Amino acid sequence: MRNKLLIVLLLCYVNALKAKDYVITEFGAISDTTVLSTMAIQAAIDQRMCNMFGKLDWNPDRLLQG
Repeated sequence: MRNKLLIVLLLCYVNALKAKDYVITEFGAISDTTVLSTMAIQAAIDQRMCNMFGKLDWNPDRLLQG
């Protein structure tokens, strides 16, 4: 049981090393307060969740969402 736990932890660590940043503007969000970017933000969140690791990079003050 302990060996299996160590293997799982090692695999998680390796995946975390390969984590990438998800930039909201790469998914179509526009840094403008007049353009609605909700769909692009959701697409970036969905992609990040599928890969389990990574960081969303965005500036919510400059994006219109709703």
